[in-house]
Amino acid sequence: MRHLLAPILLSVAQLPQAALAQSSVSSLLSDWRPYTAAQAWEVSDAVAVKKFDSDWSSGFSPKDGNNVSLMRLRAGIGMENEHWSIGWEVRQEASLDANRDALEAVRLYKQRIDPAPGTKFDASARLTSWSAQGMRVAHSFDGPTLAGNTPHLKISGTLYTRPQLRENVVSGSVLYTPTASYSFNAAQTDANSRYRYDNQPMRGEPNASGTSLSLEMDLPLSQSLSLKLQFDDLWSRIRWSKLPVMQRTINSNVTDRDSNGDVNFRPTLRGIAPQVDENFAIPRSTVAMLSYRRNAWDAAAQVERWAGVTIPTLSLGRHFSWGEISTNVETRFKTLGIGIRLGKFHLLVQSDSLHLNEAKALGLQASYCIANQ
Repeated sequence: MRHLLAPILLSVAQLPQAALAQSSVSSLLSDWRPYTAAQAWEVSDAVAVKKFDSDWSSGFSPKDGNNVSLMRLRAGIGMENEHWSIGWEVRQEASLDANRDALEAVRLYKQRIDPAPGTKFDASARLTSWSAQGMRVAHSFDGPTLAGNTPHLKISGTLYTRPQLRENVVSGSVLYTPTASYSFNAAQTDANSRYRYDNQPMRGEPNASGTSLSLEMDLPLSQSLSLKLQFDDLWSRIRWSKLPVMQRTINSNVTDRDSNGDVNFRPTLRGIAPQVDENFAIPRSTVAMLSYRRNAWDAAAQVERWAGVTIPTLSLGRHFSWGEISTNVETRFKTLGIGIRLGKFHLLVQSDSLHLNEAKALGLQASYCIANQ
């Protein structure tokens, strides 16, 4: 009987420790909460976003000099607590920088319109597009006290897999002659991870992986005033192996058109198509925001620098017992944004026009985090 009671008494003695351990685990898990966030933003100087793939017959109004088109899609889901977050992130970004001559030449080609004889376009354009997904880990902590104020820092790192890349640089000239034909010469360098050669063997499938480090800092300047600095992709590198790159030049003298109005030409085409190993740095985004809060009101001035474009924004928000309503004015693409926050849910809609089909700038942000009970 004594031998039968011993293990029972030992188990009873361990119950408080087991309960304590279980309580600690439950407490640890209760500190974590799921989150999800998504952002979609697209802008274009020359033509409405929804009409970019059309014939540009309406709403085409490019700026003098360079025109930009930008696209940013970002979504993430994961878990976070007071100091740590871990989640899965999907990103796709693109930027197009083209001068007015390039856009005018494309518009005429889309509409099959011949300009006045003797018209010449000196065109240049650069497209950078990339996408990837991966695991993001972030850590938040307090930094050293500066002038009596303690900054709050957040460092995050992402390991990206399955990246895709397209870098296309084109330059050249198009001359319309008095005989209703035209001639052109152009040079192109096109790196495309999705490209597959048809007329020559490849050294192997393109592949890549990479990483990125980002930094955020919130610095209280007074009880009501604070400064926020954000450096997305402060350091990054995606290492490409066997990336297809086409380098070619083309020259053509056009003499006639066929019955459908398409140009008949006999081009002189020269080029090479190697596969290269190279590093790609993700375009860095830098944000500085100065915010002020007084009672139920918030006001902020923000400047973002991304893909060579400076984007200033002014915002104003009002807190209520049920949530918050905010509005902002962005001056680079002349957009207006309306936001609402209900508990842990936040939604922001941004546009430069109430008619979405005519809008040259469209943006949507949404996020949700389940609060601890």
